[in-house]
Amino acid sequence: MSEHRKVTLETLREMKAAGKPAAGVSCYTAPDAALAAEAGVDFIVVGDSLAMTLLGFDSTLPATMEMMELFVAATRRGLTGSAPLVVGDMPLGSYQISDESAVENACRLLRAGADIVKIEGSSQLVQARIQAITEAGIGVMAHLGLQPQQKALVGGWKVQGKTCEAATALYDQIRDVCNEGAQVVLVEAVPREAAAWLHSGMQANFDAPVPLFGIGAGVDVDGQLLVMADLVGEFRPFKSRFAKRYAEVSSMKLAALSKYVGEVSNRSFPDDATSYSMDAKELERLKS
Repeated sequence: MSEHRKVTLETLREMKAAGKPAAGVSCYTAPDAALAAEAGVDFIVVGDSLAMTLLGFDSTLPATMEMMELFVAATRRGLTGSAPLVVGDMPLGSYQISDESAVENACRLLRAGADIVKIEGSSQLVQARIQAITEAGIGVMAHLGLQPQQKALVGGWKVQGKTCEAATALYDQIRDVCNEGAQVVLVEAVPREAAAWLHSGMQANFDAPVPLFGIGAGVDVDGQLLVMADLVGEFRPFKSRFAKRYAEVSSMKLAALSKYVGEVSNRSFPDDATSYSMDAKELERLKS
């Protein structure tokens, strides 16, 4: 386990400079956040993925600001003292309307407990929102590549940057969002070779040291992100290729629940060890 410390944007930049990859997870509850901190995770993304992995929706689109505030606050309560950097995800509709509403919603996530916010996309509209939020003094992680909020526009859950032209366009998007103030970039579902090329291009051509993190983008970047529900095997509807399972918690839960149901059925639970007993004299009085 890593030594506990407060991770900041500067910490992530220092790790990039030292060639030390940062480890991140998406989680949404106090118990999971506490475990992530104890394990030495460097950053936590409270993602709108909670709509799928926690609340049972079939996409991230139903996530609302109220949901995000609730779970950002829960995550923060799981962290005491030194802690990972907490990234609050801006859900659909929270930043598209105006610069003013985007800044206000970013402030809401910070008041709930986030350190910085995450925004999907690179359009001129999104660039304007990134600029407005950063000018308000709030850090931004830009989410590019596969963008779940816009999956209908890119043909569903598909790998991005597979061709030379697509990878070049992705590089231009990274440059654009960084020019508007994004301090961290996350690319999702991008071929390893393309991500390595993007990373080297950023190293060579960007004035500021912007960490490039990947989720399904290979090892040649500055850090990795996985959703904890995927990482521990709690999300069962489907498994993305990049979502390595380090445990099968859902199978363990199912086995435990099945055993519980069986013991209730045959009256072996609760037993003497899991029951309270009445004083013998009081029992006699009760019977009489």
